[in-house]
Amino acid sequence: MADYSILTRSFWTIERLSYVPLILLFVTGFFLGTAAHRMVFYISSPVLIYGLIYFVRQGSVLFQTKSALLIGAYLGYFLVSTLWSDPYDGYAVFRRMIDAVCILVFSASLANAAFYSKFTARSAILIAAICAVFSVAYCLYFYGVRDLTLDRRLLGMGRYENPIHLAGVLAMATLLLMSLKFTGDRRLQWQAALLGLIFFLVIFFSHTRSALVAIAGCFCVLMMMQSLRVSLFLLVGGGVAAVIGYFAWGQSFSELYERGDTFRLAIWSEAISRIVEAPLVGYGISTDPAFLSDSTPHSFKSTHNMILGHLYHGGGIGLLAYLGLIGHGFYVAFSSLWKHRGTHDGCKLDILRRFCLLSLVFSVIMGVFNFAHYMMGVHIQWLLFWVPISLAWYLEMEEKRLKSLSV
Repeated sequence: MADYSILTRSFWTIERLSYVPLILLFVTGFFLGTAAHRMVFYISSPVLIYGLIYFVRQGSVLFQTKSALLIGAYLGYFLVSTLWSDPYDGYAVFRRMIDAVCILVFSASLANAAFYSKFTARSAILIAAICAVFSVAYCLYFYGVRDLTLDRRLLGMGRYENPIHLAGVLAMATLLLMSLKFTGDRRLQWQAALLGLIFFLVIFFSHTRSALVAIAGCFCVLMMMQSLRVSLFLLVGGGVAAVIGYFAWGQSFSELYERGDTFRLAIWSEAISRIVEAPLVGYGISTDPAFLSDSTPHSFKSTHNMILGHLYHGGGIGLLAYLGLIGHGFYVAFSSLWKHRGTHDGCKLDILRRFCLLSLVFSVIMGVFNFAHYMMGVHIQWLLFWVPISLAWYLEMEEKRLKSLSV
């Protein structure tokens, strides 16, 4: 019988109960608005905190890792940066403190859940299927009930006011499929191919160019990892999706180019001019910038670039905190893959090692064109950064466990 991770007889053990809130958070993220989604996390957080306390008392090495130190340094520094934010606001400090605690609880709980969970290729297919069901339902509503043309960008589709967020979710599901190592299971291959085709089509309709570029970058990484069978299998699916899209809705392709750089070059230029005025510590995490306020009808509050965003809000110190965190994640994921090369068997570790590395690559490439920082409350952007960072945290714990067993 297929193992779908949590669907076991011992469901109500503490190991299972500790990550049920994470599953609930994942599913409700598709249809609840940000405020309601945040309340789901707040209500379920006592269960997560209890699970963390329980496992630490049982000897978990969760907080005895470099990942824990670097995450704490990142959150701690940007929390302190509220002190020189403009304008300074005591409530803003409190709100950022809540954000930092939520991120820490989420990341630690996910790392812990990955450590104790059973995760198989079919679990990955199940997660991808959930993403596909919601994305197809949203598309049917967007183009059917709302009666919009297929060449229109997916603005305001479902709970996703920004199509970048939906594209990010589906891209991460695609990366999960790319992380599978198929071993001749034809049914699994067809399931992955169908889901991959759905994701490519919806991402195409979202007109999120950065997501397409980031997925292409992940394909390159996957090929360098010599997973040619998996990459070619999904590449064919992407090609079919592109051909269907071109002949059915060719105008959408031209619109990808007609949109130009969507003010990014101008935003980056203005951000750099401000960064040089506060290069060491930046302007603080609670400072809301207003880029291009004099030249466009609506100003922009984001630098649309992670490097510039961390420099603007945290200065050189903030950038080092970000680079240290992402660099350590890459080191853990790559070293774990390299150490266990040639022993891949489709197990949980095999899948999550690959997914961790690919999702980090995706996060970095997306960060070149989008967002400013990840010091925020419960948000869909957590999926694009804190999930791969949490998986790197888990891999570090796993390597410690394997090392202790070999002694």
